[in-house]
Amino acid sequence: MVKKSTGLFSGFYNNLHQSIVVNKFDGILGYSAIIILALILGYQIAGNYLIGGIIVGIFISLIFVFICYTNPWNGFVVIFLFSFFGFHLARLFFSLGINIPTGLISDFLIYATFLGLFKGNVSLKDRVNDFTKNSVIVYLLIIYGYFAIQVFNPNAFSFDGWFQGFRKILSTLFLLFISFNVFDSVAKIKKYVRLFFISAFLVGLYGCIQEWFGLFDFEIDWLYSDPHGVGLAFIDGDFRKFSTMSDPAAFSISMAASGVFFLIILTGIKKKHLIFITVLGISLMLTGMSYSGTRTANVMVVAGIILYILLTINQRSTWIFTLVMSFVFIVLMYGPFYNPTIARFRTTFSFQEDPSYNVREMNRKSIQFYIHSHPIGGGIGTTGGTGKTYHPGHRLAGFQPDNGYLKKALEIGPIGLINYLVFYFLILMVGINGFFSSKDVVNKILFSASICTLYCLFIGEYAQKALGQISDMVIFYPIIAIMIRLRKYESIDEITKSYI
Repeated sequence: MVKKSTGLFSGFYNNLHQSIVVNKFDGILGYSAIIILALILGYQIAGNYLIGGIIVGIFISLIFVFICYTNPWNGFVVIFLFSFFGFHLARLFFSLGINIPTGLISDFLIYATFLGLFKGNVSLKDRVNDFTKNSVIVYLLIIYGYFAIQVFNPNAFSFDGWFQGFRKILSTLFLLFISFNVFDSVAKIKKYVRLFFISAFLVGLYGCIQEWFGLFDFEIDWLYSDPHGVGLAFIDGDFRKFSTMSDPAAFSISMAASGVFFLIILTGIKKKHLIFITVLGISLMLTGMSYSGTRTANVMVVAGIILYILLTINQRSTWIFTLVMSFVFIVLMYGPFYNPTIARFRTTFSFQEDPSYNVREMNRKSIQFYIHSHPIGGGIGTTGGTGKTYHPGHRLAGFQPDNGYLKKALEIGPIGLINYLVFYFLILMVGINGFFSSKDVVNKILFSASICTLYCLFIGEYAQKALGQISDMVIFYPIIAIMIRLRKYESIDEITKSYI
């Protein structure tokens, strides 16, 4: 008899045992297969570490794909954890001479979980109808339709470039669909908030460890394997910290969004031990973020806080919150201490002439003529390094857009950019309407945390490509799903009371 598990991964091991051990490997034949497989792996690893490692990696991947398919919630957990920690795992394998395709693995996990939603007697029609009852979802589907017809864009040179880009956005649609369906109860939303906090806590902590104790040898080797990447990561005589994520920018943006979300959640927590743990977690997130050397993240945090103040300006607690945040900001700006991290924060808000900003402005102006003359853009994947790979000779190939909005304007044109801006507006409108119409205090806190987190990501898009990495996608789309689901739930009193 299997003992039932509880907590964040409640049912995870039970489901795995029931699906694999009981149903698949019960009996002499199943156990014999396991023994034979173990002997083969042991022999391969002993004879060739590389081949053995590849076999083990494939075997483990198949197990997780099976887990995702058999239980959508467990699949969602695996997707989230891989998005936050998969690149760190890839760096570990890189030190062994094995390259892990993190993006491809992430897609497989998402596809397996998506297919798992329709196994058994589940009606595809009912799920899709329920999913498309919201204006945000409908408009997003219009955007994806626009992406699909970009395959006929006469300005693009390659089908492969379109396919790679479309595959990526298709994964985000599936992720949103998965999130919408697994958040089918208050308990599941609570589990997501808990999963989000623990993961962000660990990522922020690891970023701080990198700063305080230095990078590990395998991380330095990984950096130096890409001369362009090491150039971007090394500033002022030190490496920008990236924690478990793909690069410093992805790390900083994810931590900024996480910090804003839980800073607002903190306003609704009453228990002292939860307040202490949450404050500690937020401190690690924002401290680790500052070690990334990305000024955009500083602006994102401030923007999210300002929006929260505007949303709740009529509440007495907001005035206290504003005073505390203002005091912290003044101390950071004018306190009698100095280090490179503090210096970067101060220059972010000093409003002094920034040479790098002037360069970016010149970069944007130099390409405006192309935007004006190409209403549907140059084609998906035509900018930057992707353009060089899939669209050699294209006018945009090798051109590095310095923010997400410019990238959209160049690749899918002003029409595509306007579609995205309308989509962002609808998201905020749904969240704000939900916030002001809700009568439940905790409901309001979750709405405000979600709105401000999404808003700070939209602000981040202006200075960076803040949306697009797998690490921010598992924040962005699940939060949209939460806001849509919250409109259906009358009371969620327990969500912020016990997410730790």
